[in-house]
Amino acid sequence: MAEMENVKIPLPKFLKLLTNNDVPISKAMNLSAKIYKTYNTGAQLAQLNDLKLLTAGIDQKEDRKIFLNALRDSGYLPKDPRRKVQKAEESSSTPSSNAIKASTSPKLKRKRFEDVNELLPTGPVDEVHGSLEFEEILDEQVWFRLVGSTYTQ
Repeated sequence: MAEMENVKIPLPKFLKLLTNNDVPISKAMNLSAKIYKTYNTGAQLAQLNDLKLLTAGIDQKEDRKIFLNALRDSGYLPKDPRRKVQKAEESSSTPSSNAIKASTSPKLKRKRFEDVNELLPTGPVDEVHGSLEFEEILDEQVWFRLVGSTYTQ
């Protein structure tokens, strides 16, 4: 398998690799013109990252993102960009290590503490604040008699 990684990928196959993974043909041709000279084997494509694409002349961030996603989808780069590429020999020789990693417990969610303010009174709202009734006068004539001298029409 190591020999296959060092074999040069033909240009039509390289273009097909990009276009099969949602890269428009015009962008695939432009990207290939800048990348294919230097990175044309599987091992070289596995080493590509955002910085190397920038130094290769791909200035648009969106183009770099599309290109790296196409390589991930085709299997040249790992799906999780933070992980290193595992060689086929390592993954086939230690299948139990993958099972151990999968069987470990997931991360626990952060526990929230109850937000209780000691300065606020506790208990039912009616007991704390008392009644909120203030006996509003709805009858206009009664209201005018009470306030009559200070209110002018």
